[in-house]
Amino acid sequence: MTKRRSFFNLSVNTLLDDDSLSIIDQARIRLVYYGLIMAILGVAAIIPNVYSLQQNGQLTSAYFLLGAFVILFKVFTYRPDLVFVSHALLITGTFFQLFSVYVTFQSINIIIIQLVILSILFSFYMLGSKWGTIYSLVNLLPMLGYLIYSDFNNTLSSIKPEKIDGYTMIVALFFNFILIMFITGHFYGAFIKNIKHYILLRRRNPLRWL
Repeated sequence: MTKRRSFFNLSVNTLLDDDSLSIIDQARIRLVYYGLIMAILGVAAIIPNVYSLQQNGQLTSAYFLLGAFVILFKVFTYRPDLVFVSHALLITGTFFQLFSVYVTFQSINIIIIQLVILSILFSFYMLGSKWGTIYSLVNLLPMLGYLIYSDFNNTLSSIKPEKIDGYTMIVALFFNFILIMFITGHFYGAFIKNIKHYILLRRRNPLRWL
């Protein structure tokens, strides 16, 4: 999983050109590759709108996410280390969610809820139950803490919270739902394919499984 490709590689087929990759690892590579492309397109579609509305907090977050996604995409296509890139994406997403809840919006909206669900799904599928549980708690507990704290206090910061306009909301909801559907459907297909593969192997060589 750490074999280096050409620095200028942008093809997913090159990343999959390894006979030692399992069906699940192939699915993980496709997930990161296409997921990053969708994330880059989604953030890029939002930037012109928040720039025109002079939403500085959202614009800063969008630039941060776009830069992080582009860098991680280039790193992944050069050296497809699934563990490193998965941790980097989850840490980036967690930081963005915390900044959005506690600073930018000072509220928990449907987009934040979508991102928490995405983080939970992604962490379990990419890193297993241990890290999945850790990242789930890291994402959920601060949200619970915000709800408890905000129930007793009207504001968390002297910074004026920003509002999400209709265009940004629609674009964010659309791409987040696409990512949730892609993660769930893609891994469901990979698990079914993996099961069929082992059943076929068992039928071809039944003595091996005794």
